Amino acid sequence: MTLKIFIKDGGGTGSLAEVSGAGELVVKGYGNSEIAFNTMTSANSAYNFFIPKSGQNFVITSVIFDVGAAAVIDLYESSSATSTTIDKQIFKFSLIKDTFVPITLPFGGFIKITEGEFLNAKTSVQPVDMTIIGFYKPILTFT
Repeated sequence: MTLKIFIKDGGGTGSLAEVSGAGELVVKGYGNSEIAFNTMTSANSAYNFFIPKSGQNFVITSVIFDVGAAAVIDLYESSSATSTTIDKQIFKFSLIKDTFVPITLPFGGFIKITEGEFLNAKTSVQPVDMTIIGFYKPILTFT
């Protein structure tokens, strides 16, 4: 027996959920995915991927690295787009030479960036190509 079901949140955010043909729960409705790409060409320099938006969190869904030499990569929150100071560590990767690493986070495993914080990365060697995919999500407040 097959049931057709429509799921909608009751919190007023307008997000929708559905079940894919493969039986996976898919959540959508926060707007378009945002994609940021940087080639990190200087070691130990800050590379900004996303700036904070008032009343919203940025949520990471995927990260892709492509390195030509062994590297340590830090993905972190910081108080400015140019700061190498790590306010909160998101990821720290040690990658071997000629590595391509796609990381897709499972549903419910999204990584939320703190409101008001910049999403930056730095590397121990250069060049490193890095792409981050995610979306901005309104911060819900209940009164």
